[in-house]
Amino acid sequence: SVSYRDLDVGEVIGRGASSFVQRAVHRPSNTVVALKVINMFDKAKRDQLLREIRTLYDAQCPAVIGFYGAFYREGSISIALEYMDGGALDQFAGAPELALGCDDAFRLIASGAARGLAHLHGLRVIHRDVKPGNILLSSRGEARLSDFGISKALTDEEESAKTMVGTFRYMAPERLRGDAYSFESDVWAAGMVLLELLRGDAVFPPSCTPLDLNGACERLARDFVAEKLDGINVSTDCVDFAEACLRRRAEDRALPDLLLAGPWLAGLD
Repeated sequence: SVSYRDLDVGEVIGRGASSFVQRAVHRPSNTVVALKVINMFDKAKRDQLLREIRTLYDAQCPAVIGFYGAFYREGSISIALEYMDGGALDQFAGAPELALGCDDAFRLIASGAARGLAHLHGLRVIHRDVKPGNILLSSRGEARLSDFGISKALTDEEESAKTMVGTFRYMAPERLRGDAYSFESDVWAAGMVLLELLRGDAVFPPSCTPLDLNGACERLARDFVAEKLDGINVSTDCVDFAEACLRRRAEDRALPDLLLAGPWLAGLD
C-alpha cells in the first residue's frame, strides 16, 4: 500500500486529457514509481479509473504493468504504478530514425504483448485499446501492457462486447463494422502494432476515418502482411506471426497462447 506521505514526488513525465504522470520515489522501499494522477470531477473518467484499478488489482502478471496501490488527495486519485524507464512504444512506432531495427527486440515486444493478453483473456478481460502508447518498455528488455481504463470484463454469461471505444487505427474489422467482438480483437491490435514497428510508419494514415478503415480492412487479402512488409528485412517466422494476428475473420486469428508457442517466440522467457 502506497500513501502520499511516503513519496518523494518529482517531475511530470507524461500528460493526457484529464490526467498526468509523475515520477516519484517510495522512500520506505527506495522504489521508483510512476504516479498517475486523475481528476475525479469528470464522471466518465471516474468510471474508467475504477475499471483500471479493478483490472490492475486482479492482473498480477510480469507482462502487465505493476500496481502498487491508489489513494485520494486534493480532488484527484493517484495510482502508483511500476516505473518503466524506456517509456512508451509510441516513441518508436512511426519514427524510422528511432526504429529498433532488431528482430530480437521485436520478439521481446511481441512476447510481452502476447503474454499480457493471454493473462488478461484468462481473466475474461478484453483490453480494447492495445496500441504503441499503451505498451511500456524498460532498459532491461521488458515490455508491459498498460492503461486499462476502457478494458471490458466479460461475465460468465457474456461472450462478447459491442461498445465502440478505443483507437480506430488499431481496431479489428469486426469492431469497425459495429459487430460484437471478443478477445480476438486484441490480437488484431497487437498485430497492427507489430506491423507499424516493422514498417517504421503507420499502416493506415492517421487521417483515416473509421469508414475508410472499415473499407480497407474488408478488402484485406491473405497477402496483406507480405505486401505491407515488402522490402523490409524481417524473418519469415516474424511475418507468419503478424499474419496470424491480422486475419480478417476473428475466428481465424491465432490466440495469444498459440502465438507464444509458435516458432518466432520459441525460447523466450
